[in-house]
Amino acid sequence: MNKHSHQHFNVHSITRKLFLISFFIFSTHASAAPYTPKSGDTVIATWRTKDLPPIQKQNQSEADAISLSINLLSRAKEPGQSSLYSQAQTVLAPWVNDNSDNPQLWLTWARVQQHKHLFNDAKIALEKTLNFDPSNVNAYLLLARIHIIQQNYTLATQACKKVFRHGDIATGTVCSLNAASYQGKLEQSYITLKQLLEKQPFVDHRRLWAGLILADMASRQELWSVSEQWLDNNVDNNDVSSLIEWSDIKLKLGKPEQVMLRLSTLPTTNIVLEDALLLRLALAEKKLNKNASRPWKESIKKRVALREQRNDIYHASDITTYYLDIEPNAQKALLWAKINWEQAKENKDRLLLKRAQIAFNKVGGQ
Repeated sequence: MNKHSHQHFNVHSITRKLFLISFFIFSTHASAAPYTPKSGDTVIATWRTKDLPPIQKQNQSEADAISLSINLLSRAKEPGQSSLYSQAQTVLAPWVNDNSDNPQLWLTWARVQQHKHLFNDAKIALEKTLNFDPSNVNAYLLLARIHIIQQNYTLATQACKKVFRHGDIATGTVCSLNAASYQGKLEQSYITLKQLLEKQPFVDHRRLWAGLILADMASRQELWSVSEQWLDNNVDNNDVSSLIEWSDIKLKLGKPEQVMLRLSTLPTTNIVLEDALLLRLALAEKKLNKNASRPWKESIKKRVALREQRNDIYHASDITTYYLDIEPNAQKALLWAKINWEQAKENKDRLLLKRAQIAFNKVGGQ
């Protein structure tokens, strides 16, 4: 366990105090992506179990199950690997059903539920984590992330204060500035975080994490080129959420060729790309040559049809964008935009709903 620190810090004086400490940080949609979400559990893909130990539910210990699940989740963020989230869930399920008292198991379970947009289930799992381990910094970070997604900004700030208490200044600062940026302090939070990174750059996972947060802050101020710079410096070809955010800003700035070049060259042997990546490829394809054969459009068309058939609300954001920008259908776009808004309420979700409402009104909707 980490040593507990009971000192409280003023976020705006962190520049003088910042120090770095290595830690494991959960990425986003969700991102999410970007969380964006940012990318989902690819239902039509087959699990890749090559080089993974076989799952023996009866002979496997809880510790082995947690270790295997963490390994799966470390790979699940990579393009074409999101089905590993479901495999991790299967590995953990027997001990979740037994109501384990292991905080690491509940934290790992929460990560899976958060990825699947089952945010309330994720919060329940995090409550269990913190009941058993009240100083778990990663649990507070994930809890803050979920609160932001659900527009519970005051609760997000409270979770970040726990990071200050039990973790380190650097981690708590980024968390707190991100939460503050949604509470009327967007420009101030952006400037402060930017100054921190310029003064003492982050390393390891925090570099990508902070860079994506700064890119999002810039986008929310409509500083598109600034957002692009942060994403260019922090995009990770092995992180789906990062690729989605990068692709979106490139498309926004009219640079579909860069999206096509990067995403179309991702390794695709024996994997099925996430819906969100297929969608960005189709968008780039449409912008580059409207008259040519469009294989990516056909791929995402089949995927969306499957999602609709299964009423797969997890992919509501992707389906909405498809019906706005690939195969215009204002009625379907608004339907799925509302479904998406019920799950996630970040700025990109609000803008997506607004676009769908405008499109619906243009065709004479009520």
